[in-house]
Amino acid sequence: MRDLTNTPYGKFIWFVGIVEDTFSDPSELGRVRVRAIGFHPSDEILKTENLPLAPVLNGGSARINAGQMVLGFFMDGELLQQPFILGVINGGVSSAMSPFSSNRFEGSTSNLGSKDDALPDTRPVDGSCPQIQKGLCNSAAAWDKYHESKDKKCLMELFKSQIKVNWDPSKSGPPNGGPWCGVFVASILASQGYPYPAGYTLARSFASPKYNTTNKNGYGTTIWEKGTKDSKLDEASIQVGDIAVFNFNNLKDGTGHVGFVCEVPLSGNRVVLLGGNQSNRVSKTTYKKSQLYSVVRAPGMRPETFDPSSIKTEKEGSTR
Repeated sequence: MRDLTNTPYGKFIWFVGIVEDTFSDPSELGRVRVRAIGFHPSDEILKTENLPLAPVLNGGSARINAGQMVLGFFMDGELLQQPFILGVINGGVSSAMSPFSSNRFEGSTSNLGSKDDALPDTRPVDGSCPQIQKGLCNSAAAWDKYHESKDKKCLMELFKSQIKVNWDPSKSGPPNGGPWCGVFVASILASQGYPYPAGYTLARSFASPKYNTTNKNGYGTTIWEKGTKDSKLDEASIQVGDIAVFNFNNLKDGTGHVGFVCEVPLSGNRVVLLGGNQSNRVSKTTYKKSQLYSVVRAPGMRPETFDPSSIKTEKEGSTR
């Protein structure tokens, strides 16, 4: 047998990474760009477009979405220029790889495999309000656990700074208050430079044409719509950062609930939603697929990276 000791192929180096780009393979071979945790530095140092293209085992990128965690290895060993993806890690990995923890992506493996599995506290230590992050889900997650009453000052500051509205989430109704899931989604969209619907106070103003209450053309690009000819939910087309609209009453009711899909592929008969006004606060919560009416994508939305294990998933609660 040939001795591979002195060749790169005798020194496979394994990694866990987060897929950042599934669209830009110039040869259309299904390769993706993945940021290997502990090997590649942050986006501020190494831009997504400069990450090496990684082949994917069995079928290319058809079943991989931006934001998913994957397992792979470097085929060229310590040269670290030829990543190869073996598959997706459903459900993410340990919170030790949270993007909110310092230096997790700065080229050091010393932070991986920590014995402390406690989820990090993402609140600013100086008591200030959260800062805008890169990406819809990362920005929304920065507000995790912020309550409509106890933290209304910071929430109102977010709404006013991004969409110029003086909205009090602690109020039960108008004027200038009431259900705020749509207000939160609009604010996060605006923070990333994306447009938001004029009727953002109604959740279904973010919906696809069939269920939209303010625009017959719907909002953004329709990824899935309940009750259409091809109404089977195609999870492969859904990405982290897509907007999911739910309805808990009847089709004639203009209300509902809206938030960001933050975990793909979807989990069983549930959708994991990151949004506001979920048990009166911002949270990552599961909802039944049967209550899902449409999934849309913001105009011009860029692929996103998000680690769903960075914040706790809660059971379905009230959306008032």
